[in-house]
Amino acid sequence: MRPIIAVFVSVAAVVGLASLASPVEAAGHWACRDGAWIAVGAPGHPRPARACGERPAIPKSEAACRQVGGRWGRAGIFPTPICVVPTGDAGRVCGDGGECEGVCLADPTSAERARIAAGTPIALTGRCSERRPVFGCMYRVEAGMVRGRLCAD
Repeated sequence: MRPIIAVFVSVAAVVGLASLASPVEAAGHWACRDGAWIAVGAPGHPRPARACGERPAIPKSEAACRQVGGRWGRAGIFPTPICVVPTGDAGRVCGDGGECEGVCLADPTSAERARIAAGTPIALTGRCSERRPVFGCMYRVEAGMVRGRLCAD
């Protein structure tokens, strides 16, 4: 019986080492470099429509907020009113938050959530948020990876 156990242990060790040798490869995404969108990896989604490096400012007054279709009021734990602005790219597939006016949010499966909670980064794409700033608990995609769950209030 000893040889069978030894073979099982050896096979298990090789399988374990093989999984360590193949790191998780990030999902393809777009990065803004020197004023141009550059493909990182092989993005399976189109280049962002907005100009590289351009992210509209969040209005600081109620009048300016309403002018851009925002909602002025309390949000998150802010005691004073702020502007929550709708984004022009809501729902667009993304591989990094830099591709979005807001943030890139993933919707991992329960198995993926368990792996993320255990500290294993997951290669995923997401969708651009509907508004900004974003509050609550979320899985943000950065450089084609989800590394954890973030709760922002």
